[in-house]
Amino acid sequence: MVAAAAIAAVISVRSVWPAYCQLREHQRSLARLEAKLAGARAERQWLLHHIRVMQTPAGLETQARALGYVRPGEVAIQPIWVKPQASGAD
Repeated sequence: MVAAAAIAAVISVRSVWPAYCQLREHQRSLARLEAKLAGARAERQWLLHHIRVMQTPAGLETQARALGYVRPGEVAIQPIWVKPQASGAD
């Protein structure tokens, strides 16, 4: 009687195991996709914020100045960085 129950348990596990493994794989895939979706949503929010900022005069001016534009009458100054010379005291 015990042997029959053990055999039935093994058969039951063997028939359920592939479905269980498939379920676990789907759960892992779902977790990866949810993380990817969360990242895409965060990027979308950042882009929407950037669009709103760029639609303001201040945001547009900031971007224009970053590209090197100046207002009429202004003079663009480009700094020249000079490396300090090493002291000759050896």
